[in-house]
Amino acid sequence: MVSNPLDVMTYACWKASGLSDKRVLGMAGVLDTARYRAFLAEALHVSPKDIQAMLMGGHGDTMVPLPRYTTVSGIPVTEMLKKEKLDAIIERTKFGGGELVNLMGTSAWYAPRRSLLPKWLFRS
Repeated sequence: MVSNPLDVMTYACWKASGLSDKRVLGMAGVLDTARYRAFLAEALHVSPKDIQAMLMGGHGDTMVPLPRYTTVSGIPVTEMLKKEKLDAIIERTKFGGGELVNLMGTSAWYAPRRSLLPKWLFRS
């Protein structure tokens, strides 16, 4: 499911479809994790490709970042950034989607779709 509100719509899809709970998934963390990696990369002057990270939960206050398991080329990010800086990046990540909506004046539609499609579909 790529929808808002994600949790409710994913649950409704699962119930309506009759599919196994292992066959209905909701996509939220892909973009949030990409933002988190981008913000960390900016702060550390590294490539986002060097950062391994994962976020759980929904957008905003329900987001659960896992800084203890976030690494840059295998080094824990908690050893590379002061707690205050890391907390600021996490807070920005929690509300990064809203930041984009305010800049664009509309909700994102291209990035969620693009994050789900295989790269080979976009080759020229």
